[in-house]
Amino acid sequence: MKKSFDKISGSAIGLVSRSVPSFFNETIYFVDFVLRYLFDKNADDPFDDKEKYLVNAYQRARSNVYYFAANDYLKQKGKEYDVELFKLAIEHKASIGDERILCNTRSRVVSKVLAHWLFCFLGFIFNKKVDGKDYVRSWVDVSLEIYGGDGKNYLLYPFGIKLVRQFNFIKELRKKNIPFQFSAYRYSSVKLLKWVVTGKDVDLADLEISAFKNHAEVLFKTYSPQKIFTTDEFEPASFALNERLIELGVYVENTAHGVGMYSPFVVYSKFNVFNDSQIRYYEVLSKGIDYSVIQRDVESYKSKAVKTIVFVDQLLKNDGSFLEYSRLEVFKKLKFASELNGYTFYIKSHPNSSVNYGDYSENLMEFDVECCDAPIFFTFFSTAYMTFEKFGPTFLIQDEVCDPSLIFGDFARVVHIGKLEEFLNDLSRPSLFD
Repeated sequence: MKKSFDKISGSAIGLVSRSVPSFFNETIYFVDFVLRYLFDKNADDPFDDKEKYLVNAYQRARSNVYYFAANDYLKQKGKEYDVELFKLAIEHKASIGDERILCNTRSRVVSKVLAHWLFCFLGFIFNKKVDGKDYVRSWVDVSLEIYGGDGKNYLLYPFGIKLVRQFNFIKELRKKNIPFQFSAYRYSSVKLLKWVVTGKDVDLADLEISAFKNHAEVLFKTYSPQKIFTTDEFEPASFALNERLIELGVYVENTAHGVGMYSPFVVYSKFNVFNDSQIRYYEVLSKGIDYSVIQRDVESYKSKAVKTIVFVDQLLKNDGSFLEYSRLEVFKKLKFASELNGYTFYIKSHPNSSVNYGDYSENLMEFDVECCDAPIFFTFFSTAYMTFEKFGPTFLIQDEVCDPSLIFGDFARVVHIGKLEEFLNDLSRPSLFD
């Protein structure tokens, strides 16, 4: 493969990053591009396990394929796109298997494998025989929040993102006297060495799929489970594990990680999701699953008079992204409408933010949102849309490229950026929050 494929120009990456929302890889458009570009296939065509893994892996990676797809999306939308990047995509189309398109470094994968080997050793030393038929595959506390501990045994897998969080999870399990076992994938040293030498994506797929299939056999032989509960749609090879478990007669139930969309190829007995958009996304390639929408209470705000406008910012740093540029236009409109109509305007920054807000620093909220006087909230596509609703009506902002209903579903409250000023000037109308 030519060197130019490995090093897309910074200007092209910059254009795509500031023009396309970060959730683009969670759209059906992106998945369709991957199928067409890499495999010349449609969703209804058959896929082997390695192809399934690669589609799932490319969905998560900020690889060259991502930038090709996003650039193509801009072209289809009639927006500015990078001509050279478009030509490069055509030049290097669908040379799958012998290439290294994924951005997985050898050190990252080897570290992951070593962590799983360590957990295998810990399991050999510390695991005790347990009774029970229901098991939860878990990494951190979110699994306990979703599934609880009554009558369930927890299988604990390595979590490399934040070790402190996993240590705290272990302490919580012990404190609540919930039984847990160390669990891990038994990666093949031979397959690992082969991938380290070749660096080919197809060899990485072979390494992962064989480990996940083997793990299904280990789980069944060791625990004889009737039901397994999990939150593993983020793992590209999870379909291989769960497909085998179901073949062995195990009921496998998964609950989604919030409103995000992950691996397009998944296999479950039941999949609990948060909205209809997630069902549409996963059903394209993962049929035959019992999808269930998690019900949640939605407040009614018809009689509440708005006094405060709050923009919930999800930007972590000044990075030249779509989010950084688009929110400035929203800031301007929200501040102008607030001054015109006598509202107070605040910006709620992200807890991990290091953003320089410049002229809008005076609008930063320095107190808890609970203290706001009759607020209305706006955000682009932050999951705060779901959590801030208990404090006041919350709206997602849409433009020609960013459609948050793709993530939050058809029934989400959405206002187009082009109609934002008109919307803000009439916040007292009775039908506003229907």
